[in-house]
Amino acid sequence: MATRLPSPEDPTPPLLERGAPIGRYLVLGLVGRGAMGEVYAAYDPELDRTVAVKLLHVPGDGKVDLAEQKARVLREAQAIARLSHPNVVVVHDVGSFEDRVFVAMEFVDGQTLSYWLHAVPRDWRAILEVFVAAGRGLSAAHAADLVHRDFKGDNVMITGSGQVRVMDFGLARQASNRKSTGGGVPLLDRLSSSADTGSTVALAHQRAVEIGGRLGDARPSTPLEPIGAQSPPVNANLTETGLLVGTPAYMAPEQFRGQLADARSDQFSFCVALYEALYGQRPFAGGTVIDLAQNVIQGRMRAAPVSRRVPGWVRRALLRGLATDADARWLSMDELLAALSRNPNVRGWWYALGGVAVASLVAGSLALGLAPDRPSICRVGADRFAGIWEGAGDRRAVRRPAIARSIAASNRPRSGETFGNLARLFDGYVDRWSRLYQDTCEATNLRGEQSHEVLDLKMTCLRDRLSELGALSDVLVEGNAAAVTDPLGAATSLTPVERCADINSAGSAIAPPGDPAVRQRVNAARDRLVEIKALQDAGRYARALDEAVSVVAEARATGYEPVIAEALNRLALLQVDTGRTREANASAEEALWLAEASRHDELVVELATVEIYVAGYVEHDMVKAQRWINQAQVFLRRIGGHDLLRAWMQNNIGVALDANGDREGAAAQMSSALRIKERILGKDHPDVAFTLANLADTLNAIGRSKEALELSNRGVEILSRTFGVNHPRLLAQLTNRAEILNNLGRHEEAHRDAVRAVAIKGTGSGPELDLMYALAPLAEAELGLGHPARAVAPLEQALHIAEAADAVTELPRLRFAMARALWDSGRDRRRARALAIIVAREAAAYGPAGAGANKALSDPNGIRERAAAWLTAHNDV
Repeated sequence: MATRLPSPEDPTPPLLERGAPIGRYLVLGLVGRGAMGEVYAAYDPELDRTVAVKLLHVPGDGKVDLAEQKARVLREAQAIARLSHPNVVVVHDVGSFEDRVFVAMEFVDGQTLSYWLHAVPRDWRAILEVFVAAGRGLSAAHAADLVHRDFKGDNVMITGSGQVRVMDFGLARQASNRKSTGGGVPLLDRLSSSADTGSTVALAHQRAVEIGGRLGDARPSTPLEPIGAQSPPVNANLTETGLLVGTPAYMAPEQFRGQLADARSDQFSFCVALYEALYGQRPFAGGTVIDLAQNVIQGRMRAAPVSRRVPGWVRRALLRGLATDADARWLSMDELLAALSRNPNVRGWWYALGGVAVASLVAGSLALGLAPDRPSICRVGADRFAGIWEGAGDRRAVRRPAIARSIAASNRPRSGETFGNLARLFDGYVDRWSRLYQDTCEATNLRGEQSHEVLDLKMTCLRDRLSELGALSDVLVEGNAAAVTDPLGAATSLTPVERCADINSAGSAIAPPGDPAVRQRVNAARDRLVEIKALQDAGRYARALDEAVSVVAEARATGYEPVIAEALNRLALLQVDTGRTREANASAEEALWLAEASRHDELVVELATVEIYVAGYVEHDMVKAQRWINQAQVFLRRIGGHDLLRAWMQNNIGVALDANGDREGAAAQMSSALRIKERILGKDHPDVAFTLANLADTLNAIGRSKEALELSNRGVEILSRTFGVNHPRLLAQLTNRAEILNNLGRHEEAHRDAVRAVAIKGTGSGPELDLMYALAPLAEAELGLGHPARAVAPLEQALHIAEAADAVTELPRLRFAMARALWDSGRDRRRARALAIIVAREAAAYGPAGAGANKALSDPNGIRERAAAWLTAHNDV
């Protein structure tokens, strides 16, 4: 199947389809794509095996004949193919494919060194062993006159049998090929001189991407992508001086200066990666490529974290390898590895082992699924949550006590209780995250029940969830928690980690942008969206809204539709929270179409689920709501099912049906949603409590009040344990239970719940309608207890709120209650009859009971018949 060369107008070659030939190899599927080319999984029919085939780009700048360029790339690929070493990925074949060069290599089934480091906290000895093995592979490349130029943890594989292999020599060059033109243009000069808005200048001045993260952090530090593709063109010849290739976070000073990279440059990159693995952060900080380059060139290293214990002799070896002057580094990788293998404090065989022996020893432990002193490679260590939310008994904890101090300093009522409840929520979240992480890892690496592709999808989801927790943790200690409206509400608004268990198919994943520069900007936008959600959940709406507007602009600039849709969705939610309903509708609609166009199916389901609520409950339009229901169901099927999304959808369908009079149908939908949530989230999760309240309210309306009371009691208990007995989240639960108790004739208990609800509303924020919903059952309880005069004041207040808000479904009920209270108290019987007449006439205006789609509006709770009967019995004013 034909391909074509990239052109200036369209620099990205088309992808090859399944079955397309590359030489004798048949394409099975795309594995990865980057600045240097594409990697395909392919079938070798001659040897009946799967291989990885890398199609290399042949650079052209118009100055050198294309055939000459291709011949040079082919020669370098052949040089890589001649490299044979146990710690280097095996290259089987090299050849030409139309106007490109391909390299066929072994298909490695395993995990990257970066993943291995993040799976569990590693002892410095275990880290050193694996790096020494990888270093042997680099040393072998240098001995074969090859320079890697892009060494990092992502380019080292640990196979299923435990072998350590250096891979991805796509940036490699022959060290002896020094076709220098006399000094390249330094990176900083190119950055400062470029006027191209798509160049690295734009990249360097966009929102800073933190380069110096912690390996123990929930948000592992992500290397900056190779920027050669988006840098201003200097020299397209990969072997000439001046072209920036590699990953900036691991580059040597000479690479930033535009000079030739040699074996000592690989040594520098190796030491950066090893330093990062041992200390949990890279040696040089930098929020942008410019900042990083300046720190590296000037040798400004950050202070080593005191929490990491690394032997002095190891640090001294690393510091020499990180010298700014290449001549001051170790003479060779062999000398560096020898220094890292000589422990002056231990005399024995462990550090005397060389090359293959070290690799074999590591292989033994990994093949058994073990790391030194660890029962499983999949166990999550406590250090994973350092700086986010440490365990209660961790004496090194920093973030946990900082949040406690922040909440105490906020002068919040019952701050101690608030922190205690928050700690339970965060502890539970971390525990569920850890258990799901371990199970997901073991399903692939130990039990063999799950593919590596699905593992990657789930692990990406889990990293996102922990990033979300980290962002909220940051907000809680930002200044002090006084700025956080509701810390407990924010904690329960964290996306459930259980969603990550529902990724059933690789087909539901969205392909990332092919361009590394665009991918980096997309990742930065998504990081900001996580931070904005934390601000929103914490009630800091104004700042979150400003940030969201900015991120939407950033997302649009990427041209990547999935992230634009995500940003618009977050903006729409914030616009709803800040009363900008019309703007929210426009943002949500655009987000929906973009999500559909880009096959962001999960977001389509989320958006459609919200629209079910808006159309069915808010607008009382079940015809429109049904269209959203159909859309949500179709897209749920397309992603292969997602139980939590289905539960939220069914909850909203139930609410919509209830608002439009189909309460039996509503009860069925809510019951199904409740069963799913209880199974996935557990019976005591706050989200379960909200569906319990909805279902109880519906059952109460159809006369099943005893069942409703049992469900309501559960909901109150769950939220009381989660938030405390006076939290605003309890208001709706108490109001609903008061309604149920009134229906059961238990008016004293109803009165107590209603009084509590009114008191909670008086101390908190939220819409005035919440107060109206609490005052209504309070007045009904007073009437039931024979105190009609005491019902008048709460009804007057509730009527005022309902009329101002045009709450058409609540006005008939409140007016009829006021008619009874006025009549029975003897206060104003003329007004009492006038109110009852209005109720009867308004209800009649909607037509006969049960007619049309709006049964709830036609005669809510049978008020029309009751008002008419009451008027007949009370006609003597």
